[in-house]
Amino acid sequence: EEKAQYFLDRGVQHVIITLGHSGCYLRDANHSRYFPAADVTPVDTTGAGDAFAATLSVYLSEGADIERAIEYATIAAGLSTTRQGVPTSLVDRETIELYMSRQCP
Repeated sequence: EEKAQYFLDRGVQHVIITLGHSGCYLRDANHSRYFPAADVTPVDTTGAGDAFAATLSVYLSEGADIERAIEYATIAAGLSTTRQGVPTSLVDRETIELYMSRQCP
């Protein structure tokens, strides 16, 4: 929280700090929230940050609010750790949304 405040004090509007197996943290003028990591057994964490960033970007570009986009991005990052390697670990929208529907009814 202190690190996020550092960036807010310097003009950054939204700060998202990824926390690996602990999920991530969002801080901005309207939010101060931790998001839990996906409940998975990791095999290879390489590429999880890329999965998070890509998914966050897609959902934000489609008009999702920041909290919803982070929820999807956190799931994508977690699911990507269940497979070996980077290209084969990236998950598609259907997989993310299926996981979300089963975990967050």
